[in-house]
Amino acid sequence: MSSCLFKGLLFAILLPACVGVYGWSGSSEKAWNLDKVSAWVLANIRFPEEAYGYGMAGVEQICLSVSWDGKVFLPGRLNTLHPAYAEEIERVVANAPRCADVPDVVEEAYRCVEVDFYQYIPEERCGNMMQVSVHTPPVFRPKGVKSSYFEGREAYMEWLCDEVGASESLSAGATDTVAVQYTVTSKGKVKDFSVLRCKEDWLKDGLKRAARRSPRWIPATADGYRDIDVVIRDRIVFRSDAKGKLSCLTCVDDVYKRDAAMPGDYERIVYNPDKKPVCVGGKNFRKDALRSLGEMLRQRGINTEYSISGSFVVEKDGTVSGIEFTRLPDFGAAGIQADSIVADAIGKMRWTPAKVGDTPVRYLYPFTCKYRDSSKWIQRSQESRRKRLYRVTSPVDAFGKHFIDLQANPSAKGYFYIQNDGSLHSYPFNSSGMFNYNKFYKGMFYYWRNGVRGNLAKKYLNDVYDVYAR
Repeated sequence: MSSCLFKGLLFAILLPACVGVYGWSGSSEKAWNLDKVSAWVLANIRFPEEAYGYGMAGVEQICLSVSWDGKVFLPGRLNTLHPAYAEEIERVVANAPRCADVPDVVEEAYRCVEVDFYQYIPEERCGNMMQVSVHTPPVFRPKGVKSSYFEGREAYMEWLCDEVGASESLSAGATDTVAVQYTVTSKGKVKDFSVLRCKEDWLKDGLKRAARRSPRWIPATADGYRDIDVVIRDRIVFRSDAKGKLSCLTCVDDVYKRDAAMPGDYERIVYNPDKKPVCVGGKNFRKDALRSLGEMLRQRGINTEYSISGSFVVEKDGTVSGIEFTRLPDFGAAGIQADSIVADAIGKMRWTPAKVGDTPVRYLYPFTCKYRDSSKWIQRSQESRRKRLYRVTSPVDAFGKHFIDLQANPSAKGYFYIQNDGSLHSYPFNSSGMFNYNKFYKGMFYYWRNGVRGNLAKKYLNDVYDVYAR
């Protein structure tokens, strides 16, 4: 409670200062940039009332960017613990001040901001909310479906669309905007699936039937180890083709879009386009950039690993200009100028230009090309496999209900504890609270060597807990 009181007092002190410095009143538009807008966003966030029913609050990571006309927008969809948190962030960002200037370097085109919603809870209501840190969203990845941590929702909607199938009652080209909400549990199951908006009854019933057959998700994880429930809300446009087959497209609010179309005569470099440039023909331009250099090195019998970094501008017509290097190998002793050889190879390439909407724009393309000796691949793969084997047991599986007690031990002893019978225990966390697999497996090894049999992990857990946590 004292922690919540301190956070509340600190926030109350800082909020007027932030609003005074960054507020609209009496301020000039020229003063605004992404750093100041980020502070303005944090100062204007409020804890959403709807989230109290969810019972959990934590850190939500967002990315801000600025359009050519100064509008601040969200370049990617939010994956929050509950839709109420996403709606609050969208509300604030949609009303954020405009920036005066567009970025001159790529580092100024984006700002990552962490919104800790737990800090915005009133003191008297902190006790009813669980606090978590940064979380990873759930992943929908059943057999035959490929998706990342940030594509699970879209992949699930497409799966639902395929499961619903076709309908003769829906005419070709007809559309229906549907809003759904569901919970992905800590076990990876979909529950509480509800259709909040849908004109077609057959589509509504079909979505509910399909949701009851949902495959398991990889659940969301908070604090690095804890599986949690998350609530997801989406708006999707369903469209039928001539045969009545459905396709779907996720609705995107204005806060995720630029304010206006890019003018065709815009000549400045755009660091945050909607579509990045693609090398014509789908070629791996990094391999092509090193091909001539590699052949020249082989002719001279040079087989060494090296790396080349730099950048170039992809123009609106797909040509390349402004090639610069920040890292180059030195093959001067062999009479090879790596910079001129690689620059010549890149300069001959053709690209599909970057685009903002449908307008081609100039784009600064940073790159790193690496050459690795293939004879060392087997050795690297074996080392990678050994590292993966050391990670097969999670801390939660190994230490069960005592995991937090062990991790929170303030002493964090780094030495070995040797019992009278010769068995050895090692505290499995370092001073930063990170789990140490080497110490864990070493302790298990000493148990086995001293004749302990059965569930080694459980016996090791109980003894370590008695020594370090009690």
